[in-house]
Amino acid sequence: MYYLVYGIFYLLSLVPLRILYILSDALYPLIYYVFGYRRKMVMKNLEIAFPEKTDAERTRIAKNFYHNFVDNFIETLKILSAGEKFIKKHFVLDSDPLATFYKEGRKCQLHLGHNFNWELANVSMPLYTDYPFLAVYMPIKSKVMDRLFLKLRSKT
Repeated sequence: MYYLVYGIFYLLSLVPLRILYILSDALYPLIYYVFGYRRKMVMKNLEIAFPEKTDAERTRIAKNFYHNFVDNFIETLKILSAGEKFIKKHFVLDSDPLATFYKEGRKCQLHLGHNFNWELANVSMPLYTDYPFLAVYMPIKSKVMDRLFLKLRSKT
């Protein structure tokens, strides 16, 4: 099953990013309206986080979340076939301070939040620094997706 899923995702990753974003725009309504992927949980979490907002406002936030969620997944698929040039174009970092610290023999830790496509950050960081890069992650329940993401996350 892994090879089938990987093959399909890899072929999709070969499609230009602009076209993948169009695909993302088409998938968003399916994920939100048709499949309702984790929609009850998302709405409950939004109610906890934003009790002062109306149901309509929380629904708007949820829709924006789902649109971003699908975009992030599409971008993550693109990483499967992306080379160093693509990765560095889409994740820019001034790594001069890291180079200075490394030359001085200083230790360094960077902590990245989930404010962007952090899968892209995971494959980008080793391209910007001589420090060993360690990413901590929890295994995914789906064995197929866990294997796929482990391959993706160890790409660089």
